[in-house]
Amino acid sequence: FAVTGVIATFKVFPNPFGDQITFNVVRPVSRPSAVFLKLVDARGAVLRNEKYTLESGNTQITLRNLQSISPGIYYTIIVTEDGTILGKEKIVKN
Repeated sequence: FAVTGVIATFKVFPNPFGDQITFNVVRPVSRPSAVFLKLVDARGAVLRNEKYTLESGNTQITLRNLQSISPGIYYTIIVTEDGTILGKEKIVKN
């Protein structure tokens, strides 16, 4: 499943995930930009909030060491430094 916005498209895999999850982000802009990748539980608690640089075109980001996260439903959110949400995806932990 892909989330499409004005400034980015991203896919999350695998879903359901185990100890890691990968994001494939496509941006049509010409300059790199910083984003925050958040992993949020169903109650809204932020479990991970990591800063990355998205290049123009395709950027792949992998969150690792997720084995301590309990099975359940989570959300991934990609947000720019100014707070613009590029995408949000519901994911499941095995």
